[in-house]
Amino acid sequence: MVCQECICYIDSEWDGLMCFNPDNLPLKYRKKALADKKNRKIMHWAGGAKPWQKPDYEGAVEWWNVARRTPYYEQILYTNICTILRGEIDKKIFEQANKLTKLGKRWLS
Repeated sequence: MVCQECICYIDSEWDGLMCFNPDNLPLKYRKKALADKKNRKIMHWAGGAKPWQKPDYEGAVEWWNVARRTPYYEQILYTNICTILRGEIDKKIFEQANKLTKLGKRWLS
């Protein structure tokens, strides 16, 4: 309410949201935003899915091409591998705990 008359939309080339619903934009900006999607200067992943977590996500190829040229590439890979392995280990522990719980219930009844 305070800023209602003070909104300034920047050109969508400079803040290209990777997952946005163009229907939420005013009509005069919607067409340009869709056209600018191909000419983004900055890719902005504002949602929950990130290209470093989901290689099939929109824009992930571009993200990884840039990441490869940074001094952080190995750290990104290491962090992703650790995260994936932790998730897999947690899943296995959960599955085993459920099996043991079911076995315990059978023995107790």
